Amino acid sequence: MEYHPSTPSQPCGIYNPCPPPTLPEPTSSPGILVNKFTIFMLVSKIEDRRGNWVKYSYNGGKITTIEANDGRKISFGYNSLGYISSASHAGKTYNYAYDLNGIATLNKVTQPDGKFWLFKHEKTANQPGNNFWNSRVMGEHTQAPMTSSCPAAYSGPFIEMIHPDGMKGKFVLSETYHGRTEVPKIPRPNPNIWPQNMVGYYIPKCSTMFSLTQKQLIDLEGKTLTWDYSYSRNIGAFQGEEKHAIYGLDAADFPSVDIGDLKRTTIKSPIGDKQEMYFSRRFDPPR
Repeated sequence: MEYHPSTPSQPCGIYNPCPPPTLPEPTSSPGILVNKFTIFMLVSKIEDRRGNWVKYSYNGGKITTIEANDGRKISFGYNSLGYISSASHAGKTYNYAYDLNGIATLNKVTQPDGKFWLFKHEKTANQPGNNFWNSRVMGEHTQAPMTSSCPAAYSGPFIEMIHPDGMKGKFVLSETYHGRTEVPKIPRPNPNIWPQNMVGYYIPKCSTMFSLTQKQLIDLEGKTLTWDYSYSRNIGAFQGEEKHAIYGLDAADFPSVDIGDLKRTTIKSPIGDKQEMYFSRRFDPPR
């Protein structure tokens, strides 16, 4: 709901955003306590048109069993911290253990045959990847300055996985810039008349997110296979602004689209060849 003391000289729209509403000074005393509640709806049964069903049972909001009409059933156990400690089906049980240093993470999954998967996360201070899992510093890499420039900064090893037979997988994540085009330019209220890019807009033209940038598989003989992932990171654009196409991209290769609306993911394989994938980055569907 918007309230306007007077009718704007021109209709409000994308290119002529409505001014922020003018509100009277509060007359009531401040400091009123407002209680907020969060309610979760948990699915209890899914049934298809042929009468096949799956039922879900809970205790204190935690799932305890999943049961199907054909007799299959999975039961879950929990540890004292409320994490899943076991999953059982048809007389076989998988057990789960956790690394509780910093942020709790899954550490080990033991199969019914006694073999196990290991999951390692770097939790030693000042080591690459530690910011992902150290509760005291995690999030520092996302503390962007008060602008709408969407800077990308942090990168590090995210997880190492070890197969029961010994093969290892290592994964590196990096903050990457992802721009969008045709984004409605609706400024946030700016009563102090600061530069608008410092105050921002209701719908940003870019976002910073963690993306996979490297994957490694290490076999039992120590041979390493590496895949590298890169992203175009071309700058986003509000509606009416100039669009920035991927550097070096030829419009003749994409005759039916505006190449400024494209973003690219490139995967380099262990043998050196490259795979390029293109996606639309328009905020709205193309007309």
